[in-house]
Amino acid sequence: MTLRYVVDVSILAEYIVAKSPYRERVTKLLHRCERGEIELYLPSINLSELIYVTARIYAWAGSDNPNEETMNYVSYLRGIGVRVLSPDERAVIKAGELKKELRLSLADCYILATAERLGAVPLFKRVEDEMKQIESKLRKQGLKVLDELE
Repeated sequence: MTLRYVVDVSILAEYIVAKSPYRERVTKLLHRCERGEIELYLPSINLSELIYVTARIYAWAGSDNPNEETMNYVSYLRGIGVRVLSPDERAVIKAGELKKELRLSLADCYILATAERLGAVPLFKRVEDEMKQIESKLRKQGLKVLDELE
């Protein structure tokens, strides 16, 4: 069975930061997706977040056209097999329930809800500050971070 990951935007943003300490790991992850060794998913709400975050990174880096670079990156991700999923009603309700219970960002709740729906691993760059108090609950939901991948 192919491993499935629902990836947080923080992971995908690291790929475009040349000096990121995570860039090599993210590159390997994306290459594994491209070769069909793993499946990577991104909820559509998180795609919106990715567009916002990467445009800011490209602008900060001095790009002449950060919006075009952002859309080229999104096209690249889609081209290598990253699948963008629109949430169904169950995932929307689950994300809302997780938001009430865990008090995480709504975007993070969509990662968790989508991962549960797909039987996938919710994958984050690292355990974020707001996750530390509830890390054991998140681990029960299958949460992994980049440093835990082979």
